[in-house]
Amino acid sequence: MDEPGIGRQYYLNNIGNIYDCWEQYRGDGVTIAVIDGGFNPGHEDFTFEDGTSKVTSTSGGFTTTGGQTSFQQGKQYATDLGDSHGSFCAGVAAAGINGKGVVGVAPNASLMLLKTDKKPKSIVAAFKYAADNGAKVITISIGSYYGYGIDGDLVDDGSDLSTVFNSAVSYCQNKGTVVVSAAGNGGTSKPTEWTFPGATPGVIGVGGLAANSEGEIWTGSSYNSEPKYQFCDVFAPADMMYGCCHYEGKKYDGGWNGTSFASP
Repeated sequence: MDEPGIGRQYYLNNIGNIYDCWEQYRGDGVTIAVIDGGFNPGHEDFTFEDGTSKVTSTSGGFTTTGGQTSFQQGKQYATDLGDSHGSFCAGVAAAGINGKGVVGVAPNASLMLLKTDKKPKSIVAAFKYAADNGAKVITISIGSYYGYGIDGDLVDDGSDLSTVFNSAVSYCQNKGTVVVSAAGNGGTSKPTEWTFPGATPGVIGVGGLAANSEGEIWTGSSYNSEPKYQFCDVFAPADMMYGCCHYEGKKYDGGWNGTSFASP
């Protein structure tokens, strides 16, 4: 690996032996859908070794207005250069082996970048779209806490988060698409709240580990504080992460924390 930033990716050493895994498989032939609030589809690390873009033409954006959700296909509709969160998540999942920046866990996978306005109806529409258009894995690091998550686009039809996400996840499962979600940043020092879609049955809910640890939970992570909150299925690094960004002239940055980055 000749990636300049790989030495700062301590987390590659805390998820099992990724280097032996890469000798056999690097995500070839798989499309990962990343659902977030926007991306930089033209980031230099979202390319394969030959320089071609790994961002699929099926990328795009979802918005919900007045209870109706619309979709626009194209990389330009997945773009939001004002927020690096989505690009950071996409890079952790699948930044390419191209001699630039960092390397993703599945560096040979393609990326379907799906921007949403973060409303639950937009998110579940993105789930179904990803499953219908060839994504084998969905990773999502946005969502809602149950206590305040019945956002405006759900109030009018009486739906709640569990109902809405259950249906979407079941749809993905029937299509053979795996859904992986951040468990939330509820913190280990206070009662855990349900977070959706992380708490949805069938979703792999990912809690966060402290930096340079394979067993210590990051203090900001939601966790299984009592039996009814057993929605963290696995834990992965979430603390002091280094990866792709696009702000203040930077293409990469470190110090990022959150289960958002454990999920990919």
